[in-house]
Amino acid sequence: MVKHAVFRGRLVMLGFGSIGQGVLPLILRHIEMPRDRIQIIAADNRGAQVAAAHGVRFTCLPITRDNYRDVLGCELGRGDFLLNLSVDVSSVALVALCRELGALYLDTCVEPWAGGYTDPSLSASARSNYALRESALALARPGKGDPTAVMTHGANPGLVSHFVKQALLNIAAETGRPVATPATREGWAALAHDLGVKVIHIAERDTQTADVAKTPGEFVNTWSIDGFVGEGNQPAELGWGTHEKTLPADGHHHEFGCDAAIYLNRRGAATRATAPSRPQAAPICGARCGRATTPRRDRGRVIRVPPVANVRPEALPLPSAPREARRGRRRAAMERRRGDWRRRRHRRAKATSRQRL
Repeated sequence: MVKHAVFRGRLVMLGFGSIGQGVLPLILRHIEMPRDRIQIIAADNRGAQVAAAHGVRFTCLPITRDNYRDVLGCELGRGDFLLNLSVDVSSVALVALCRELGALYLDTCVEPWAGGYTDPSLSASARSNYALRESALALARPGKGDPTAVMTHGANPGLVSHFVKQALLNIAAETGRPVATPATREGWAALAHDLGVKVIHIAERDTQTADVAKTPGEFVNTWSIDGFVGEGNQPAELGWGTHEKTLPADGHHHEFGCDAAIYLNRRGAATRATAPSRPQAAPICGARCGRATTPRRDRGRVIRVPPVANVRPEALPLPSAPREARRGRRRAAMERRRGDWRRRRHRRAKATSRQRL
């Protein structure tokens, strides 16, 4: 198996849910590093058997505001790496600690300490992803030589950022305006502006299938339970560009930061959003994790494209029918699919017989 990188430091994986359990084999497959240099710290024992199967140390220890410095200070040093895949652990606190220790850092989401999403002492604006992002940006110290910290680089946001950049280059090439790949945020924003791009909407389409079909009107969560509950209690947020002049009825600007987003005075889980589906299909309406971003301008000059903002739609209620009735509908739907498959097989067999005759 080809190794894409060599890493001689220590790697601490904080959190070991479904993402951590899926990432560990990839790290071992594609990065050259001793297994005894990897340490997993998780708040519960989920995934302990997976770690043992790969020969990696596993410690069950919840990380809190009171113990994170003592626990991680013993496991990290200069040149080591903290891969944060946890929930309810402050990302800003971890980045600050890694800076002190000289360790590298990567996460998929800017998380607050436990309870931060629902803290009644904080305003809706202060509990938003916008506020969390501003607190992360405040850590930047250009020119200080601090170790690298890459934040909110999961699938969305994260991987989609690379897709968006490639899409902008493709649009430029296909419209007869090929350009060199920008090297700065300002360069990417200027490219989007020159191409006439005002809004970039990134919607996730879940292609997972299950043995039991979802019935019309039924809502099923297919990602992190902790993340869904926590983020569903944050205010709904939208990226907001200078070309957008009229706020929604309950929309508000934040009174701090770069003003690249607004929030609605309601929980994300109580906000319905509709997004287009595949061609010739009805629009998708329900609990989606959507992203929207718009180029920002300052005195007529594009200065950057801000990171995406969440639009968390409404969690549709389960059908009011009794459970047995729902199961009956599911069984009927499965039988219809089986019947369709049998009819297709029968038609293929008849067609083959005619060809032989």
